[in-house]
Amino acid sequence: MLLESGEVGRVQRSLVLGTVAELPTRRDAQSRLDEKLLAVNTGSSRPESSVMFEWFVEQQWKPLVFPTFKATTQHGYKTVLTNHVLPAWKDWRLRDVERLAIQQWVAEKFARRTGWQTVRNSWVSATAPASARPPGRPRGSGWSPCRGPR
Repeated sequence: MLLESGEVGRVQRSLVLGTVAELPTRRDAQSRLDEKLLAVNTGSSRPESSVMFEWFVEQQWKPLVFPTFKATTQHGYKTVLTNHVLPAWKDWRLRDVERLAIQQWVAEKFARRTGWQTVRNSWVSATAPASARPPGRPRGSGWSPCRGPR
């Protein structure tokens, strides 16, 4: 697991491999465990980020991106973030913000008769932090901002 500090942390989990009837011997249980851990032991699995959307916006996106905007743009983004985006997304893990969830959220905004410009600005504000291209994912690598971090 990738911690907020950027360090890789460990997660200990308890997992039921099967019943005694399904796995009568210790060797059978060990084989099932080896199957479950194959991706980790071969190095093909990667740590996943557990950073929350609100933390990312407040600690990373605002300090790094806001200074690059004009004052009027900053004001507009702050308003939209405070009133629309953060109330809806603050408790989401950043990697879980994906295309379908954003589309459903935008559809809900339209269903509540929120103005088009507000919805557009909210959508831009919501997807901008999720679209921050992670290191190692250069343009043309098949990475999509709507997929979110992996």
